[in-house]
Amino acid sequence: MSDKSMEGQDQVEIPAAKQPEDSLSPKGKSAMQGLTEQKIESSVPSETIEPPNPSKKGSDFESWAREELFEGNAKRIIIYPEDNRQLNKLGDGIGLTKERRITDAYWKEDGSIWELKSGYQKGGIDQDQLYEYSLMEQAGEVRVREGGNKIKLPVTSINYLFDTKAGALANQSGEANFWYLDENKNVQHLE
Repeated sequence: MSDKSMEGQDQVEIPAAKQPEDSLSPKGKSAMQGLTEQKIESSVPSETIEPPNPSKKGSDFESWAREELFEGNAKRIIIYPEDNRQLNKLGDGIGLTKERRITDAYWKEDGSIWELKSGYQKGGIDQDQLYEYSLMEQAGEVRVREGGNKIKLPVTSINYLFDTKAGALANQSGEANFWYLDENKNVQHLE
């Protein structure tokens, strides 16, 4: 895919998609499988990162998950529609419906997007968000801003992690992977 605004800039190679269980950090896998902890170095451009909003519902769960499961290496990324015209699949002008999408977590190691949800036992996740994330996964990439430039980041999977199984069950839909924490704070994949 050619984009004149991207000419002359470094391109990020998009790796083959990994299995959903490869999306967690070693510490997250440890919570799932009892493995030993390892550190992974990862960086996402600072302009693509937005700090958590402490007044937002679920921010404590989001902060906990980013620190404990992703070892602080999963960052928020900001996706602007004007930078991602490749998401307009039908040519009807609909790609992203908001002025921007901000992920709860982006794991650069495998290109996975994560939404971290606390509550939601009666359903209610943003279906537009889920649809737009599926467009990103189908496109295989998003463009984000870094120091006045646009860079491509791979998108290989969409994942929703809930603080309870009831929340995951009430919201399971679409093409995303749904996960939950069991009573021992172990991450489980909802089949």
